[in-house]
Amino acid sequence: MTREKLSKEEREIIREAEQEAEHDELFSHDRHKKYFLHIIAGFVLIITLAYFLLSMPTFQNFLGLIESQNTDDNIFVHKNKTIVFPENILEFLQENYDKQAEHESIYCLKGNISKNQYLISSLYQPKIISQTYTNVRFEPCAQDTLIILHTHPIRECLPSKTDIDTLRNFQIKNSDAIMSIMCDVNRINFVS
Repeated sequence: MTREKLSKEEREIIREAEQEAEHDELFSHDRHKKYFLHIIAGFVLIITLAYFLLSMPTFQNFLGLIESQNTDDNIFVHKNKTIVFPENILEFLQENYDKQAEHESIYCLKGNISKNQYLISSLYQPKIISQTYTNVRFEPCAQDTLIILHTHPIRECLPSKTDIDTLRNFQIKNSDAIMSIMCDVNRINFVS
């Protein structure tokens, strides 16, 4: 049956049906575009968050903060060891962290060990060969040093491979030695 043979009323119904189908098709594409754009936006957001939250420096800083301890008091616990700093030594380290923020610093901490308690009694600074913002080269601490403490830039509390190597080499001379990394005025991470 052709359009010419249809009544005016039938042609109007067909025209309205065609317009409605065209309208539904247009809005169906818009709906698909809307869903597609939401999916793309969500994907971009996830990628952006992952980049900023899991990028190496940020993620490493986060892990370092978890591993390190706040210096609210002068007693620290590391694995099965308790480390006790006299107040004057801790204050000295805190004051010098701020003063020497432009480069890493190194200190050799001495004291006694009693039943897994490291009782720090003194510190000295070994001869420094070179210092930068992220590195310090120094002559080895004395064999009776209990803790090799050095500073890191703020919130970078994890030891580097060089730090670990330095500790392992020193532990050949003194198996009780540990390393600590001061990574903020009130933050220390211990490594053994």
